[in-house]
Amino acid sequence: MITLDAPTESPPPVFEEALRWFRGRVPMTDAAFAALSVEAQRRAFTLAGVAALTVVSDVWRSLDATLAAGRTLRDFKRDVAPALLGEWQGSVAAPAWRMEVIFRNATQRAYVHGRVEQLRDPEVAPLRPFWMFDAVGDARTSAICTALDGTVLAASDPWWTSHTPPCHHACRSTIRGLRANDPRVVAAGPAPDTEAQAGFGVLPEADDWIPREGDYPADVWAAYLSNPQAYRVPMSQARESSALRSAETRIAGRSREIGYIFSRDGRLLSEITQQGETTELFLTEEERARAAGAIFTHNHPRNSSFSAGDFYESSALDVHQMRAVVIREGRIKAHSLTRPSGGWPPVARLRDAYQEADVYALEAVREMEDRGRVFAKGEARIIASEIRARRMAELTGIEYSTEDIGEFVADPAAS
Repeated sequence: MITLDAPTESPPPVFEEALRWFRGRVPMTDAAFAALSVEAQRRAFTLAGVAALTVVSDVWRSLDATLAAGRTLRDFKRDVAPALLGEWQGSVAAPAWRMEVIFRNATQRAYVHGRVEQLRDPEVAPLRPFWMFDAVGDARTSAICTALDGTVLAASDPWWTSHTPPCHHACRSTIRGLRANDPRVVAAGPAPDTEAQAGFGVLPEADDWIPREGDYPADVWAAYLSNPQAYRVPMSQARESSALRSAETRIAGRSREIGYIFSRDGRLLSEITQQGETTELFLTEEERARAAGAIFTHNHPRNSSFSAGDFYESSALDVHQMRAVVIREGRIKAHSLTRPSGGWPPVARLRDAYQEADVYALEAVREMEDRGRVFAKGEARIIASEIRARRMAELTGIEYSTEDIGEFVADPAAS
């Protein structure tokens, strides 16, 4: 007989970073997993010994509900026991423990990924430059985590690349950020040489990738998309990122162009400034490589929408999104171009579309003037640029949108 009761525990914490990371995992069977590229495998969710995709998807959905609503191991077992027991058919010696391992491994990876993302935030990292390994410290704590518990090192220390929780199956440990003057930092000793279990302890990498249809078998992709909670809006978090918004607020209204490359989870990768008397931003080869698949945002001192060059560079760099920060009627706006699902159109196609869109925009502005519209200085140019960019996006299948960042307050010290 199997008991579904777990040791009494409080509901796990709920935070968006962990949930977003988990929703980027694509549920699939072992067989489908083995056929994937290494990159796609890193973003897969699979269960060893489970051959039915429907069962894997059921478990994925239950874990998603756990992360979204702070549910417990007991809730999870009640959800998935019928499906897993039917799949295992007595082949698993300790099914209750196996279900706990599934629960702990998935949720703890998600929580720690979320915690690391929080601690790496540009506004948080300088305030908490040290990390501490924090084990539960009860009778069920493993020998590995008991040995590592309380270890304090700089966040940049390479030790964390192989000792970040989870450090074994069903691990419950986490990490905490500490201020430089914290007594635990001052009293910290050398790091222990205890190793994590094979396949565990890996420091989460920057996760700028999202699932793509072509990476997966058709049935796996269909099952993934059938889940209403699947992570299909790649820019939702980055648009809300305080780091991205802060950067765009800082560069709004500047007299010289400044650019930033952000990862799609909102981390700053590079800052680009104008050099000498040039009026454009030039990226090094390293910066161009970082921009691929990322978010490139920059200000337009003359407050126009996207230029032809912005469209061409979006394609050449293969960015996920190009953003242009402008001031319109006292508000900071961010125009954006988002890469189509089939990739950016080739530059030659964009050049043809630009010529057509340019004629369209100029005719639209002339028609406004013919109808009696009186433009303020520079207004006709700005409106024409917006019409041109929107029309060009329509012609090429690129998503064009405008986001309100907030009220513009001039900074006397800015230039």
